Amino acid sequence: IQVGSGGGGDVFGGDGGGCVWIEASDAVTLQGTITANGGNYSRFSAAHGGGGGAGGGILLSGASIAGGATAKLTADGGACMLGLCGGGGGGRIAVWLTLWERSRGRLLAGELPQWVVMSGSHSDYQGTTSVAPGAGDTNNGVPETGTIVFVTDVGQTGALMQVR
Repeated sequence: IQVGSGGGGDVFGGDGGGCVWIEASDAVTLQGTITANGGNYSRFSAAHGGGGGAGGGILLSGASIAGGATAKLTADGGACMLGLCGGGGGGRIAVWLTLWERSRGRLLAGELPQWVVMSGSHSDYQGTTSVAPGAGDTNNGVPETGTIVFVTDVGQTGALMQVR
């Protein structure tokens, strides 16, 4: 999990999105909004070309997740408010459910254990998620959409990893 990079060009580029890391030993219940959005580039003079900041990262980890229609997770890229500069790329959202230490180690090493299920949504989370790129002039490149992943350990036993 990392913060988003700032918008390029000059000192007026949008700030990169932050990092939100929440670990719970039980259920994670979201009733509001968690954001790690990149900042917009809004310098008034087009002579100082810059760009929107990239979206940051959100990691939620717990035994389960619940979120109703009011729940919202966003790590969107910042926009170029002048139309003459590029937008920032979308960030990353990861929700780890009952993810045991052994499974975490394998995932971080690039493996996908057979007992781990990855998907773009989860039936217990009814809220919205967004990792949209920021709007901007496409002559400066098209920013990428970020990633959203719900990771569930469905068959492993052991102890949850402790964060130090």
